[in-house]
Amino acid sequence: MAAAQWAYLAVHHAVRQFAHAAAAAGPTVDTDRLSYLRCVRIIRRSVLSQAGATRTKLTREWSEAAQEARSRLLPPRAKRDCPRAIKKPL
Repeated sequence: MAAAQWAYLAVHHAVRQFAHAAAAAGPTVDTDRLSYLRCVRIIRRSVLSQAGATRTKLTREWSEAAQEARSRLLPPRAKRDCPRAIKKPL
């Protein structure tokens, strides 16, 4: 893998970790109900304001970002009608 692909993978993992932590904060919510794109936008907006921040400020901003991510949840996912199966060749 090229360095750029590893960077994309690391960023994707960081966004998913944020979504998981936000879903676990307070009453537990399924992580699938948090919008990935919304989490990306929250992180992108808050990264610049965290330069030179104290531990107290970072902790407060983390909890505010998690609360914002949980503010508008996606609807619950529908259950699958058919179980996954291996496709048979024609």
